[in-house]
Amino acid sequence: MDCGTILTDTDVGTLRICVERTGGVYGTAEVQVDSGDDTATAGTDYTAIVAEVLQWADGEGGVKCFDVTIDPTGDGGGLAFTLTLSAWDPVGAEDDTCDVITVEIGDAPA
Repeated sequence: MDCGTILTDTDVGTLRICVERTGGVYGTAEVQVDSGDDTATAGTDYTAIVAEVLQWADGEGGVKCFDVTIDPTGDGGGLAFTLTLSAWDPVGAEDDTCDVITVEIGDAPA
């Protein structure tokens, strides 16, 4: 399921993305985050996220965050990449959640 789109400016530098654990705090939980190119290229326009694992301890709720460095070449307008949430543990934790976030890099309105 699509999580929606995050719009960010070309000059943001670092974009912080947070994921919230919902559905209770019994047991440990984790999710893996990976980026994927669309019109933006990892290593050129943003720093790739590869197998970043967000973990919650038993009894822990709330959010876990990770950072993505945004550094588009040229004017950077109209670029996009995706962040995929996968490898949910426990299995089934993803049933009521989204799994793809689209990040669009553009210029802030004047």
